[in-house]
Formats: sequence, structure tokens, C-alpha cells
Amino acid sequence: MTRRRGGRLETAALAVLALGWLWPGVGWAVGAALAVASRVWSVREKLVGLPGMVLIALVGWGVAIAAQTDSSLWQILRESLMFGGVFGALYLWRRLRLDRSDF
Repeated sequence: MTRRRGGRLETAALAVLALGWLWPGVGWAVGAALAVASRVWSVREKLVGLPGMVLIALVGWGVAIAAQTDSSLWQILRESLMFGGVFGALYLWRRLRLDRSDF
């Protein structure tokens, strides 16, 4: 398979996901919608890069914070979306740069 290139839609999706922490929740939702609309990433890559990274942030970071503080569930979910958006943008950006034959 040839190396994939992102266009304006993919650039916008990555930028909004990466900067989504500026608009907690809304930034991730808009970035995720842009990424889902893209045909460059596969369904698997979108599942790993969007809800998968939020889940990793929630389990890896949110559970520890919840155990140590009296933060509300809403605050922990919101912050997990913020971190998950950055992680998801990095993952999807990296997937744009790799060939499937690299594995």
C-alpha cells in the first residue's frame, strides 16, 4: 500500500483534536467528528485513536486521580477527553505517516 497523505480535513481534525483541551469536551467532539468524516484513516484506526485514547487516559490517569482526590466524575471525564484528544491526534498523525507494509 502506498504512503497515505492527509488533506485539509485531516489537518483540521488533527489540529482540533490536539488543541481540544482549550475547549474541553467540545474540542474533542468537533475533532472526532472531523476525523470520522475522513476517508484516509480506517475504522480500526479511528476506534483506537478516538475512544481508545480517551479510555487509556481515563483508566491510566482518571482512576488514579479519582482515588486520590474528591474530583467529580464529570471533571475526570472532561480531563480525560482533553488528554485523550492530544493522544488521539498523535496516534492518527503517526498513522498518516506509516505504510501498512511497515508491519
